[in-house]
Amino acid sequence: MNINDLNISTFGDLNNRPLIFVHGFPLNSGMWENQTRELSSDFFVVTYDLRGLGKSPVPQIPYTMFDHADDLLTIICELDLKGPIIGGLSMGGYILQAFLMRHDFKPSGIILTNTRANADDNVAKLRRSNGIGLIRSGKTREFIKDFIPTCFCEKTKILNPEIVEKLIESNLDSDPAGVAGALFAMLSRPDTTEFVKSIDIPSLVIGGSDDLVTPASMMEETFGSIKNVSFNIIPDSGHLSPIEKGTEFNEIVRKFFKNF
Repeated sequence: MNINDLNISTFGDLNNRPLIFVHGFPLNSGMWENQTRELSSDFFVVTYDLRGLGKSPVPQIPYTMFDHADDLLTIICELDLKGPIIGGLSMGGYILQAFLMRHDFKPSGIILTNTRANADDNVAKLRRSNGIGLIRSGKTREFIKDFIPTCFCEKTKILNPEIVEKLIESNLDSDPAGVAGALFAMLSRPDTTEFVKSIDIPSLVIGGSDDLVTPASMMEETFGSIKNVSFNIIPDSGHLSPIEKGTEFNEIVRKFFKNF
């Protein structure tokens, strides 16, 4: 399915409660394979490729996190989703927060997974700028090969290296302009640290015990101020808990939203 040049997939019964997943960087909607397989019996699951990534073409560059937020609203409206839950991982979490900041639309619940609220400091901006430079030099594949393993915990890399290799392979052909565009959107994203304190909808926050990118302790400190929040740490998982520990992640989602 294609909406506004975005590649969209749906899973499960349209009559079930809608659940939209927004993927991380530099990935595509295939990262939610565990969720589309296991949660589609409980929810009407929607995934999509962010602009410039996966099978969604690169629009005019540059674009911001708020442009991504507008894409999300377009999908909700075009599919006529009523009271959806929206979940985002890492960059997907940035998009979700930008969505809540920009639009009056109120989802019935949110899932913030392996993400943060603070904007990039100068060190992080320089690192992303260096990444854009590497991509411009024609080394997108090298960038992806180096970046993706840093998102997994050491235990996953040792015991399940095939998971790491599969994710690398499925993203090697990413459009260089799309990867660079996503880096710029993250580099320029707003700081939502104060904004998240005003969130008043059921909020599920999930972190990984071994996440070095967005440490669980930082997530708990940042998102613990949300009024109606449940914070969960998944053991033996890094920055990609829905992939590394899919069954555990899915059970947390089911259990939390049974009450709302």
